[in-house]
Amino acid sequence: MYIYVMAAKTIHDVALEYFIAHQGELVEKYNGKCLLLHGAEVVGAFDSMNDADIEGIRLFGDGNFSLQNCIPGEEAYSCWINIFQYFSGLIFLIVLFRRTGFPGVFPCFGRCVSAS
Repeated sequence: MYIYVMAAKTIHDVALEYFIAHQGELVEKYNGKCLLLHGAEVVGAFDSMNDADIEGIRLFGDGNFSLQNCIPGEEAYSCWINIFQYFSGLIFLIVLFRRTGFPGVFPCFGRCVSAS
């Protein structure tokens, strides 16, 4: 049985979708600036993330706005994750759960030693 949870779009989801849809025209107008977005509205363009953050808090309160670096390409809204760091943490958790008697949900890679 699967349970699907659908969450309502947040103001941050709307802002990101707006930026991606209008990135070309926004970069033409605000290239290199930090945009203060409130939903699908550009409230301002700032030289620094700090200045945009201060203005966003003043206007909308903490957490009720989005900041977006206005640069071309996917780098503006994407990040890279170090997969080796992820897997080393995952393997640590698997071994930890196996050693503490956690039910055998996780496969054991290599030799796992019991805590007893």
